[in-house]
Parts: sequence; C-alpha cells; structure tokens
Amino acid sequence: MKLSILKDFLQEKVIDAQKFILSRTSAVPLLQNGLIEITKGKIIIMTSNLNDFFYTELKTDTKEELKCAVDIKKIGEYLTLLPSGKIDLDFAETNVTISMGKTKASFSIIKADDFPKIPEIEGKKQSLDNKTIKDLLPLVMFAAATDESRPVLTGICFQTSEDNLNLVATDGFRLSLVTKKTKEIFPSTIISSRTINDIVKLMNPDQDLEMTISEEEKMVKFDLKQMQISSRLIDGDFPPFQKVIPTRYVTKFTVDKEELLRNIKLSSVFARELSNTIIFDIKKDGLHIKPKSVSGDESLMYQQIDLDGEEQIIAFNFKFVLEFLNVSKAKKIQFEMIDKNSPGLFREVGNDNFIHVIMPVRIEDASA
Repeated sequence: MKLSILKDFLQEKVIDAQKFILSRTSAVPLLQNGLIEITKGKIIIMTSNLNDFFYTELKTDTKEELKCAVDIKKIGEYLTLLPSGKIDLDFAETNVTISMGKTKASFSIIKADDFPKIPEIEGKKQSLDNKTIKDLLPLVMFAAATDESRPVLTGICFQTSEDNLNLVATDGFRLSLVTKKTKEIFPSTIISSRTINDIVKLMNPDQDLEMTISEEEKMVKFDLKQMQISSRLIDGDFPPFQKVIPTRYVTKFTVDKEELLRNIKLSSVFARELSNTIIFDIKKDGLHIKPKSVSGDESLMYQQIDLDGEEQIIAFNFKFVLEFLNVSKAKKIQFEMIDKNSPGLFREVGNDNFIHVIMPVRIEDASA
C-alpha cells in the first residue's frame, strides 16, 4: 500500500501519540510501539501505556485497509529532521518506507492483532472551561507526588462540595487546593496528574476540556479536537485533606512575592548544602530568611513585612516554597502559622480560592 501525506501534519500526530507509549524497559514489547490503522479513508494512530489510551486520526485518499504496529518514537524522531513538504509512505509486509524525494528510510512493522482496544466509556459529560485549565490546574498539579509507592498521591482529586468544585493535590509534604464555583456535580475522582499535564499541553490555547467519567469502568475520557485520550482513574481514598489545613493562626504576615522569591533563591545557594532547609525568622522589624546552619547569621536575607501576631520561627524545604512561588501569579503573598511544628499556610492576596500548605522541617534549635 502506498499513500502520500504532508510531513508536518503526520509529524504532529506522531509526536502527540508517542507521549503515551510504554518505556523500553517494559515487559510488553507491543506497547513500546504505536498502532497505525488505515480504514474508511482515514489514518488512525493509537498508543497506550495500559493506564492511558491515545487516539487520533487524519484523512487520506486511499481506499485500501491496513493494520500494523510501528516504532512510533523512531518515526517521530525521523520526521522532525525532514523539511516541510509531502512524504510518501509505502507499506510492505514487514516494513514501511518513508520517502521524500530521494531521501528514504525503512522501519520494521509487526502484527498488531493483540494491540489493546480503547475502552468504551459512557457517562455524563463534564466540562472544564479554558480559564480553569490555564489558570487553576497549574496551581495544584505541581504538588502531586511523583513517587508511585502511594498511587493516590500521584493524582489530582476532583470533588464537588455544595456549589464548589475542589481541585486538590498533595504529596504528603505539601498540599494545593483550588476552589471554584460550579453548577455541575463531579463525582469524587482521582485523575493522574501526569495525564492531566500531558492533556493540557496537547490542548489548543482557547479550548474547553470535555471529559466523561465512568465510575463503573473506573475510566475517564477526554475529548480534544481530533484527539481522544482515555485514562484509568486512580483507585483508592484520597487523604482527608481538610484536616491538614490550619483554621486559625498565631502569626500572619503579608509580603511582596517577587522579593520573597528572590530571597528564597539567594538563601538556597547555601541551603543546598544543609538539607535544603531554610528558616523563616519572623520579627516585628521584618522577615529574616537564612539557611539552617550552626554559624549564626553570616548568610541572611531580609525583607519588610506587614506582621499580625507574634514573632515566631519556622523552617521549610526551600524547594517546596520556590515551587509554590513559581506557579503563583499574585503580587503579594500572605503567610499564616500556629507554631514551628504545625503546617504553614500560604495564600495569594486577592485570591480567596487558592491555598497552599507546606509541612515544616523540624529543627532542634531554630536559631541554629
């Protein structure tokens, strides 16, 4: 079978598809490849890592039919090095040749009879508007765990409470919670943060996200333009995150975010050698930031704050504070704490719908 297609068009689909293949260390060789199916005037490309299923299609003039698996990652790498223009695909029994003029390359194909089918997912369609996708999801995705030892912590929990949709993620050391008004009722669902991150990257900038959640099948389907991604829901009970969020404070201050970000970065130069720990020494004259050390205040960053409450001291892993500040778009940050052993609460001034909680680092001598 021979067909022609624009290189850039095929390349875009292949690059998207390869995000959802299994790694080379997998025990399922077939899923290290992508499925190509030509039928009814279209080319279908499918990939799967057994948790996620990717589907896309593009039109073709051929009336012939074919189904095979190919090394889609290698093909994608090859296509990115070709110039724009039309390419020819020639499918033989054991290989497919991709040609552009006199330049050509051959790629092995294997039978795809055992390639998994995309699960049928039926249920009520939910919608996440574009603002939620662009502005709110990034505020929680970064807080999800990357360690697979506790799968529920690698996901984002979608939960409806009264007329609010809660989006929450935690890795056990910090927690991000975004709340937005909604008229829809979302079943309590945990979706892989990595999958959501890939979907956000694939979406058009002005696109809303349509999703269908099947509690029976434990699956969710995302409908994008000319693409469909299905993902297994993460099974398990999300931690009772409300218990972690402080409901009162003894010390509160407001600070300029960019100045705080700069001071944390300055302190991190030294904190990297000291268990990544920085100390907030909160005084009436301002916020003193220093790495945990035994040598006093030779490395000290200072900035003015609006203090409400008592002078206190608390320590954090500077990486957690930096990641929060990097995703925040606020000009001013409000910080609240009860004592040095209780979680610290960060808020964006002017945004009551987002809070971030970081567990403190215990230090024997806070002045050390």
